[in-house]
Amino acid sequence: MNRSASSIVFASLLAAAGSVCAAAPASAELIDARVHQQDGQGTLWLAFDTQPGGLEMDSSLNTQRLLVTGVSSADRRIEIAVPSAISVIELNPTGEDGVEIILSGMFETVQAEIRQGGIAILYQGDPVPGPVVTRRSAQPRPAEPAQAEPQPESSDEPDSVPANPSAAVPAPRESNSGEADQARPGPADLTQSGQTDTVICGETEAAVAESPWDLDALASHADCLAEAGLTAQAVGLYERVLAFEPGHFSAAMGLGQIRRSNGSNEVARQLFLDAADNARTDSEALQARSAARALEEG
Repeated sequence: MNRSASSIVFASLLAAAGSVCAAAPASAELIDARVHQQDGQGTLWLAFDTQPGGLEMDSSLNTQRLLVTGVSSADRRIEIAVPSAISVIELNPTGEDGVEIILSGMFETVQAEIRQGGIAILYQGDPVPGPVVTRRSAQPRPAEPAQAEPQPESSDEPDSVPANPSAAVPAPRESNSGEADQARPGPADLTQSGQTDTVICGETEAAVAESPWDLDALASHADCLAEAGLTAQAVGLYERVLAFEPGHFSAAMGLGQIRRSNGSNEVARQLFLDAADNARTDSEALQARSAARALEEG
């Protein structure tokens, strides 16, 4: 079991939306999420920009469903990219005043309660290793891509990560906690004995493991996978980045180049235009618009 503490932070998943009406308060979007796990004990903190109104829980094998009222969310699927007992978080709107949160993984027990500003989910379980992309050591390792330009410590995240992540979770406000639900253990054996594989894109993969919700790190890892010829894995990462930040320059350019090589020129052109609209520098904008123009003229 991985005994080292891990802290995962992502924020600004969606801009707060909704209008205030006289009869009821505006719905609130998810604005922050934090995971802290150590020695089999974990806390998932989901923050909304208004106070959740109610909480119901329902569990099944390796799945926990929470129905939260008083808040809202667009359809969202979040895959944890580092070892964690919770591997997937899904958010599904249930109407104008509620969202269903589905947790999947290999956790043993889960409890949840409303706290000031959000929902605290307490769980137990051994971290399940995330997927590792490998190739046989007999094959040459591809050259690492050029170093990306320096980035701030986080992208679409708070400016800093608390030194003690558990301190970021507010103390219990009320006793609206769900009953602990036992899920049967039985994580799959993700190792294959007798293999001597060399990890592809080890540096960029390590950067993702260090900051799993850093979109620039995810896009850089996808760039490396694409250069290594692992197109399917690269596409999956690019699409994940674009789901969180539509038009993310590096992801849109990378995915556009793959679509262009596959002959999907119109899709590629739109991706290049999206990248141009979200470019951070004039040179990036020129690069993206030139790529889109070449497809228009070709």
